Amino acid sequence: MQPVDPYQLVEMLGSCPAGSVWSAVEPHGEQITVAILDADAAADERWREAFSSAAEALADPTAGAPTFRYANFTARIPWVTCGAGPGEGAERVFLTLGQDYRPAYPPVPRFAVSGPPRRRVPRPLLAGAAVVAVLLAGAAAVIRWPDRSDDSPPVAGPSATPSRAGATPPPATPDQPGLEPPAPSSWRTDWPRFTPEDTVRTYTDLADVGLVLKVPWSWDCSPVPDDRDPQTRRLRCGGTFGDQQQDEVGGEVVVRPCPQRCTPHRQATMRQAEEAWSQRWLQAGIATAYAEISTLQIDGERRHGLVMVAYWRGGQDGSIDRQLVLRMTGPADGASPLRMIANYLRTSLLL
Repeated sequence: MQPVDPYQLVEMLGSCPAGSVWSAVEPHGEQITVAILDADAAADERWREAFSSAAEALADPTAGAPTFRYANFTARIPWVTCGAGPGEGAERVFLTLGQDYRPAYPPVPRFAVSGPPRRRVPRPLLAGAAVVAVLLAGAAAVIRWPDRSDDSPPVAGPSATPSRAGATPPPATPDQPGLEPPAPSSWRTDWPRFTPEDTVRTYTDLADVGLVLKVPWSWDCSPVPDDRDPQTRRLRCGGTFGDQQQDEVGGEVVVRPCPQRCTPHRQATMRQAEEAWSQRWLQAGIATAYAEISTLQIDGERRHGLVMVAYWRGGQDGSIDRQLVLRMTGPADGASPLRMIANYLRTSLLL
């Protein structure tokens, strides 16, 4: 993640429902900290105003606190830089907002950001109970994983619960990895989403890692073994697009463990092992990157390709411990189902 030019972000120091705090380095080498407003909160003008108000409160000489150094409240994702010494960190912005800020180790689960309080400096965010209720209601509406024993047996081997002590296997070498570093971006709000009117197929406990996936009703998903890592869960999904039965669309969904302290550096290393057709990665959040191409050539046919790499909190302790990879292709005009699936995964995992 690099949304705050010209500073080099180093590592996440802590987080709260409304954003995160990172250690960073100024161009001349001085250590600083940066408070970054969550992308979902940044889409709400009320949260932008509250964020800037909290930073301005730090800069008030009558408050007896050190002032913030630099800020950009009009950026797509607003940020504020502060010192790195005791009592000078950028976490003071979120504490002023009344947020439940916690250090990154151990990190805290990321909740959906609700609307800010009406007063200028908001009170603590009350999101937990509402989110739990929505998730429980959604879980009751899905069907169970279909039996594929006749054509593609389930993956055998150890439980998919990530090993907290082991490391992932050496990364593969993709033929056409994505271009680094990822370009600052945002998630595409114009991409289509599944609606209640759509006929969909829903898989629960996807590949025994607790992931829920929605695909068009004509599609089918089956687990396939991963010879490199028994803890990796790989599923092949596919179907047809539109009325042309020969227009096949689909690809794979991969879930693998990211060992304890799944730092931005480790995430980047794992991402670099993914095939992305030599496209520039686009950073769409702290832990999500994607790449897309509409001129992909496969067997002399023009295809549309989409790959998303994300990191999510799949364990019981609230830490980021799993990597999700979605990689699919379709006909040149078949981007819609790929984008709908990516949209659903991003929303359901609160990425």
